[in-house]
Amino acid sequence: MGTVESRWIRWGVPLALAVLAVWLVSQRGSNRKSEVPLPRPILADGPPGFRQSKTESNLSPQYFDSIWPSGHRDSSNTDFVPLELGASFELEKHLLQGHPIFWPPTVGLDGTSYVVTGAPPGNSHLFAISPEGEVLWSAKPQESLDDLDSFAIMNAPTIDAEGDLYVGDRDQLWAFKPDGEVKWVADLKPYGVDWGFMTVVLSRQRYVGGVTTDGKVLFFWSHDGELAMPPLDLPGGAGREPEDEPPESLWKGLMDPDLIPLLFNLLQGWELEVANTPALHPETGRLYITAAGYPRHRRALRH
Repeated sequence: MGTVESRWIRWGVPLALAVLAVWLVSQRGSNRKSEVPLPRPILADGPPGFRQSKTESNLSPQYFDSIWPSGHRDSSNTDFVPLELGASFELEKHLLQGHPIFWPPTVGLDGTSYVVTGAPPGNSHLFAISPEGEVLWSAKPQESLDDLDSFAIMNAPTIDAEGDLYVGDRDQLWAFKPDGEVKWVADLKPYGVDWGFMTVVLSRQRYVGGVTTDGKVLFFWSHDGELAMPPLDLPGGAGREPEDEPPESLWKGLMDPDLIPLLFNLLQGWELEVANTPALHPETGRLYITAAGYPRHRRALRH
């Protein structure tokens, strides 16, 4: 058999089979059925000014009935979007320039959006924005850690059925009325907390709380901020040792400098025992959280 013919058999046949396989896959994809459309919206009861449309994939009753009342939309962390999204968008207004933002806004009473930021001290870290794009109110600017501090950037406002919102910071859990009035503040330091929640959840019992970055499970009564159940310390430990320093230019001029090393390690999965928001089972109420375990390189799912 000639050299040319041998090369053809060795290389040409596999290539022809590969081309045929790609063609078959493309034909199968072109015949695929279109995606199932979203359920038709069902309008909730109440004035349409603040009762947004929802779908049959409904929220737990302890959450405000809007399109996005918490960081992951609900206590199960479904991130379900009850809207048909457009294909193109235009920038209408640029708000909060110079403020770093991690979480998307959450939506509460009258369609008001609530945004948390992590700017340096001297700035507010919680803003209420109207549907027209006007800042309605903001939290008292941070002068010390007794105020709502910059770690609020990691705590999307969680909004309850009455429209009140709950925001954690480095060492406190804050409750606000929809107009910005402080409802209560719970101090987390007595429970050994160094860095607070990664966004709180609401339980069916009307508890509010979650798991701190150092593995403390804390829940408070949403109406008065009193401790609702004995604290629990997860049987884990710190995450992996940091393997690198944050780049010098990272978030420079935007983020509170004291936050940068912690948030850099958090995004890498280093140092912290807990770096996620817990999830609550919608029927049993059981709490689930991913956390670091022993030894330090291991990860665990706690419930």
